[in-house]
Amino acid sequence: MSARKAGAEAVALFSRESIPPYGRPSLPAVAFSGRDDNPPPLHPVEWYAKNGIELRLDTAVTGIDLENHLLKTLDGEELFDAFVLAGGANPLKPIIPGLMASPSLYTLWSAEDARKIARHCKRGQTIAIIGGGLIGVEAALRATKAGKKAIIVEKGPRLLRPLLDEPAEKILRKRVTDAGVEVITDASVTGASQIASKVCLRLAGAKSTLDVDMVILSVGSKANLSLAQSAGLSTDRGICVDETLQTSAPDVYAAGDCVQFGAITRSSVMAAIEQGRIAGRNAVIASETTEPSIYTPKQYPTRMTCEGITICAWGQTAEQNSYATLAKVTGGKPPAGSARFKVVRGDGVVVGVQMVGTDLGFNDLISK
Repeated sequence: MSARKAGAEAVALFSRESIPPYGRPSLPAVAFSGRDDNPPPLHPVEWYAKNGIELRLDTAVTGIDLENHLLKTLDGEELFDAFVLAGGANPLKPIIPGLMASPSLYTLWSAEDARKIARHCKRGQTIAIIGGGLIGVEAALRATKAGKKAIIVEKGPRLLRPLLDEPAEKILRKRVTDAGVEVITDASVTGASQIASKVCLRLAGAKSTLDVDMVILSVGSKANLSLAQSAGLSTDRGICVDETLQTSAPDVYAAGDCVQFGAITRSSVMAAIEQGRIAGRNAVIASETTEPSIYTPKQYPTRMTCEGITICAWGQTAEQNSYATLAKVTGGKPPAGSARFKVVRGDGVVVGVQMVGTDLGFNDLISK
């Protein structure tokens, strides 16, 4: 949309998927809805045509000819004046002996992933979710609500380690286990055996084995670099871009989870949206004398509310910042069973906020 606003005569959006763009945070709800549905679209199909955007579904870009300004798809070739790569990331799939070929192994990264889980989930099943991040926690809560036995297996010492220090995580873990989810931390999956429809997971840690009906991998992602690398663009852990989000090739920009900006390789949803706006505008005005927009990384808040549990986090944890300490947030009347903490540097500056069970005062703290 920003490309259209910047004056582009024609804008085409290519997607390998068969449905209009959607938000990935909606996938756990789809997976455990009990229905083989698509996630809600960000915009209805007619919105794209109304705003002068040609939506090309089921049309994956398979190559970029930089010299001749051609995009290659299975349907042929398309000329472009400027191009924005927003290929996102792919889910990590660590090699676990005996598990990788199992029909009971799933990821939760796309609409098709969510629909597959919905089709094969049955009430009373036991589901192991490997990874205790946001998607893993939400998937476990929604699975439990839908009548499944959910077990989170986390390699680290606590849930949501990049977001929460130990005191906040302790409150979250109690809320999660009170909801019926079993949480196993300091445990990695070392192997698996398929026995009929069941999977026996071998663990290094607190428990030696787990017998489950389904395994969902939720251990992070890696930037999708295949298209950029085949075109000869500069890549590292992501597609390397400058402050205008231009890649190593003129007229080619990148945005979202596939981007590496300095040392930063992982975008939040809000960061990806801002990058998309800037990259779209800059791609259009690249040949003009107009000053390009500059992308400046920001710390965006993380929020999730699922099955009555609210999680809000922003900035650094005390574990990440050795010059800061964790302090309780005072004032107001937060609900019972909630936790509110701020991470305060030695000079009194708040560099992080963590809340579980409430968002009372969160916006005020992060706006200072």
